[in-house]
Amino acid sequence: MTPKQRKFVDEYLIDLNATQASIRAGYSKNTAGQIGEQNLKKLDIRKAIEEGVLEARQRAQTTLDDILNELDENRRSALMAETPQSSAATAATMAKAKLLGFVVDKVLLKVEDEAELILQRRKTCFVDA
Repeated sequence: MTPKQRKFVDEYLIDLNATQASIRAGYSKNTAGQIGEQNLKKLDIRKAIEEGVLEARQRAQTTLDDILNELDENRRSALMAETPQSSAATAATMAKAKLLGFVVDKVLLKVEDEAELILQRRKTCFVDA
């Protein structure tokens, strides 16, 4: 893998946007979309991205679990209050759904693997309410 391709991998892991990663890695803006798509098809680059995603997931796992547990506690507290706060409970539930990838406000997917990453995240991050 070339240094520019390594930079592409590092940049891609920031936002999973191949075009922007190509630009930030130093490729031409005119061909960034095509280069990004080509890079994502290269086996060594795909493997490096997969490893980077797994490392990031491991680093964030405790933090994500903490957030999900806190949202569960907030939802329960809102429903158990003297005057139940259904809007607060709904907000906590929706926040949890967004974190788990069940609710998406806006998405731009360029490769099928990004959808697979979302499915894998759902499987590893689900916490019973």
